[in-house]
Amino acid sequence: MGSKITNKMSAQSLYRDIMGYIHEATKLVKNGDYIELVGLEEQVTKMCQIVQNLSVEESMSMRDDLDRMMEELDALQALFMKTRDRVAKELGSVGKHRQAALAYKQSENTSIRAALALKNNGNGSEDED
Repeated sequence: MGSKITNKMSAQSLYRDIMGYIHEATKLVKNGDYIELVGLEEQVTKMCQIVQNLSVEESMSMRDDLDRMMEELDALQALFMKTRDRVAKELGSVGKHRQAALAYKQSENTSIRAALALKNNGNGSEDED
């Protein structure tokens, strides 16, 4: 029975750690920071293993907490996807801006060369004076 109490305490402690991790990650992503979820999968897997070793009554007492954790993980995943899509769109627009800038520069260079050619052709007789 002592190990069951320890397992439930471990599950509750791990739950608090995971939720803290999820909340901190969510805050960072919302602030536009780049993060990697190092160790989160391992912690969630460990949590599942601990809960599986609890009695039915103890595991059922954690049901609401586990449901809440899954909702938070789903929300974090959705936030990552939204951020990924926004970054992809921004990168795409950077590419379009770059293409436009290159096209402008090429047309500007062509215009300058054409203007110089006209100037040189028009000034050719003046240079002979």
